[in-house]
Amino acid sequence: MMGKKKLWQWVKAGVMAGTILMGFAVAQKAQAVDAATNVGTVNYVQGQGVSVYDNLSGKKTGKYLKTGSKWTVQYTGLGNYGKVFAWGFNLGGNQWVLNRYLDLRYENSTQTVNSVVKIHYVPGYGIAVWNSPKSGHHVIKHALLKHGTSWKAVSRAVVNGHVWYNLGRNQWLDGSYANITRETSRSDKSYDGRIPANIASLTGGYDNVWTPGKK
Repeated sequence: MMGKKKLWQWVKAGVMAGTILMGFAVAQKAQAVDAATNVGTVNYVQGQGVSVYDNLSGKKTGKYLKTGSKWTVQYTGLGNYGKVFAWGFNLGGNQWVLNRYLDLRYENSTQTVNSVVKIHYVPGYGIAVWNSPKSGHHVIKHALLKHGTSWKAVSRAVVNGHVWYNLGRNQWLDGSYANITRETSRSDKSYDGRIPANIASLTGGYDNVWTPGKK
């Protein structure tokens, strides 16, 4: 089949029950977010959500932000989780969410992920695969992802606020037609413009998602 010649890492859909167990500790510095970018959309597994943290105590508040919901960001802050530092977005008061799970309006960023995405389009039809998420890209010939199929994503990009998923070897699909159905890890984001410069300089990542049998 022509799709299999071009697309590697095909996987079947899976179900993972779990929530984020990431701790976000005391913010060491904060910086206002550009007003033009300060609305963020939660990105994570469809039907699940990400934890909200109290940056003063490093404890979860017990609140969750549902995937796809939108929130106004007040500040960015650098906190720590053990010996690892991570950036968070302040949503007002002592309410923080890790920046890796919130896509800002007009954002340009990349991050690695270990996810499964499911295509949602029109039954009987499929979506194109592109060689890049950026402008000037072109469709990869003989590659089509059918509605309802699932694929492993190795990275994601946000281009001017629009989400793309990389299936490996620069095979990109439009995030408008895909939902994350399972995820085991993702890295911090690497930003390009319109985000406070101190975030853009941060690199690194770590496993931050609960899975059965692992704490």
